[in-house]
Amino acid sequence: MTEPETNNEKIERFTSLIKSDPDNSVNYYKRGNAYRDIDQIKLALADFSKAIELNDKNALYYYVRGMLILEYGNPRKALIDLDIATILDPDALLFLSGRADALQKVGKLNKALADCNMVLKKDNKYKLVLYVRRRVYLAMGKNELAKADTELIKKLS
Repeated sequence: MTEPETNNEKIERFTSLIKSDPDNSVNYYKRGNAYRDIDQIKLALADFSKAIELNDKNALYYYVRGMLILEYGNPRKALIDLDIATILDPDALLFLSGRADALQKVGKLNKALADCNMVLKKDNKYKLVLYVRRRVYLAMGKNELAKADTELIKKLS
């Protein structure tokens, strides 16, 4: 059995693939993931941006860049990418959850709640969005509803 490829090995492999095929957005996306996983945030963002430049119809690229931006403290900027991701693929629960997270962090609580409820209408056991909705309820002062989500999360765990 072979050892799994390290992130540095992935970076090396995708860099080589990019040199031979610089217009393939997937290689930038995959190398960006490897950079992200070793906390090379600027390099990851550059690769995700290049992937978007090469294929601006891929919702996943916007989502991963948006979530990375959100994680590192710029929810307003992240919201732009997460909104584009949901426009490109409105049925993706993951993208709606990410947008709800960003909306909550910029204080657009009613819109965040609407996204959370849209996800839960399609999948009432979607734990990721339950965590977001719980935070939204707490920010709204709706502690009983937040407590209900906490209980549901515990049941689903």
